[in-house]
Amino acid sequence: MEGILDKALVELENLQLDLRRVVAHSTASCKLDLNLEHNKMRAELEQLEKDLAANDSRIQKDLAETKVWVIATKSDVMKYSLSTIVAVASLTSAVLRIFKF
Repeated sequence: MEGILDKALVELENLQLDLRRVVAHSTASCKLDLNLEHNKMRAELEQLEKDLAANDSRIQKDLAETKVWVIATKSDVMKYSLSTIVAVASLTSAVLRIFKF
């Protein structure tokens, strides 16, 4: 009877060791998977930050070009407005001289 009990204890210890190895292997595998996923997410985040920076610089460039265009258009409108005022004043002066008002 003691022989059977001793065999059972030895088998139980072997099963416990096997279980510990399996748990340690599973834990290590999970840690490795989590580490790989973490690094993958970090790489994706870095790529997104680069894309965001590129889009931000493109938007800033477009905004600067739009400001330049607005200033140039404003200058042209003022120039043509002043020319129209001078032309109307000249025509009015000519009409007044012709009809001697």
